[in-house]
Amino acid sequence: MKQLTAVILASFILFLSACKKDDSVPTKTDMISRAWKYTALTAVSGAFTVDVLQQMEACEKDNLLRFKSDKTFTDEEGATKCNATDPQIINTGNWAFNPSETKLVLDGDSVLIVSLSSTKLHLRYTDNGPPTATVDLIFAPAQ
Repeated sequence: MKQLTAVILASFILFLSACKKDDSVPTKTDMISRAWKYTALTAVSGAFTVDVLQQMEACEKDNLLRFKSDKTFTDEEGATKCNATDPQIINTGNWAFNPSETKLVLDGDSVLIVSLSSTKLHLRYTDNGPPTATVDLIFAPAQ
């Protein structure tokens, strides 16, 4: 009987250790380090809201914003280009978080991080125009 109890106890301990929860939580750098595509782009000025994404050409809507873990980023043409001779990489630069990781700094320009997860990136900044507008950019991971 003692052997059976020892076997059951050992099996139970092995079971619990095998089911141990993964405590690794992705960092904001982990979450942002990928290619992102636009899902929404709006500008609000006073009582007016403009759906900028709807006004963009299809060849612009599929562009990608790629953040790399080495703190560089690229703004890239998507699958379609407005002009076949355009370079694939439109712009490059450096990115960082502010110390509290509430803002994203892109080559010195700061934008508010409204939300960041592995499935959504929502940024906001003020465009001083004229007219002055609050711009919201929402991205999903590129496939």
